[in-house]
Amino acid sequence: MQPAPPKTLSRRATYMVALLGLAVVLFYLRDGLSYLLSGKNDYLQLYAGARLVHSSNLYDPRQVKQVQMESAGFFGERLEYNRLPFYAAALWPLSRLPYVPSYVAWQSLSLGALVGFVLMWRIPSREAALMACCWSAPLLLGIAHGQDLTFLLLILAGALRIYPERLFAGGALLSLCAIKFHFFLLLPLVMAGQKQWRMLWGFLAGGALLTVLSFAAAGFDWPYRYVEMLGKSADPEQQMMPNFHGLFLGVPNQHALELLFGLATVGAVWWIARRTDLAYGLAAALVGGLLISYHAYPQDCTLLVPALLVVFSRSSDWRLNYLCIALFTPWPYLVLIQDDPLKVVRLAIAVLLVGMLVQCRRGGPQWAAAA
Repeated sequence: MQPAPPKTLSRRATYMVALLGLAVVLFYLRDGLSYLLSGKNDYLQLYAGARLVHSSNLYDPRQVKQVQMESAGFFGERLEYNRLPFYAAALWPLSRLPYVPSYVAWQSLSLGALVGFVLMWRIPSREAALMACCWSAPLLLGIAHGQDLTFLLLILAGALRIYPERLFAGGALLSLCAIKFHFFLLLPLVMAGQKQWRMLWGFLAGGALLTVLSFAAAGFDWPYRYVEMLGKSADPEQQMMPNFHGLFLGVPNQHALELLFGLATVGAVWWIARRTDLAYGLAAALVGGLLISYHAYPQDCTLLVPALLVVFSRSSDWRLNYLCIALFTPWPYLVLIQDDPLKVVRLAIAVLLVGMLVQCRRGGPQWAAAA
């Protein structure tokens, strides 16, 4: 089986569809834009963490709230700094600014990263990436909440652009995904499955450097304080989580089911990685990583954008194509925000991974080579 031909539109039609999607998403998420304009969002925790770096208070909720009040005049009940120390050190220059100018700079950098992603992405085309971003409710939701998901998109696009000429550099670049490491636990599995040892060494070297920077920024006892903080943190609104934790929430033997399906996901991603190229394996790792993540919210489905672009460009199965189109639109995530009592969206994401597995198996080596 050969890969399906690219699904393309004229450039004019592309821009019209993109603008229509942006208008639709803005209409449905208009109430959430208040977070974007006020700055009372997740950036507050990143700002506080950057101000507390090089101290023993990085994971002290009381100190974080005090910094938030002193800097911004408000604090978030669940906005403790929960990232690794190296990230706080990287954001230290922004913490030298007052909160409002720092927030404006942050959002400007975030939008710049999004533009960079669109310009660098090539699967199947830059125009397809533009349409996908304009129709993505999770992406706009993430920007409105001061999230850093656009930087992750840029990292993924950059790694694919320099592959395979610079394998070590590509792996080192992917190690920066540690800013939200729990979504990328399956990346090393993909590199090992494809026997991209040089890329894996780059990934591990980058991770080692980030670990050294973390110890330099927060002291030798930061892992203990970090785990202690995570143990005390509550996960609000778990019913909105687009992962196995949200799927099996309230079901008997919940944790056993999460473990069982998590192991099945690891096996599926490994099987796909052994039989495809890096782009398709990376897409599988993104979908699988979202499913097995214990902590995720609707805006984190932004990471599905590059995965869906890869799958849609390769799929010859109309059912998988329609599933991708459905997940490109904002409505599944609007349902997820409203609780999704039937858990259709979580099931759809799981079915997406199964569809990738089936497509890969039907295609065989010829499909992988042509891809």
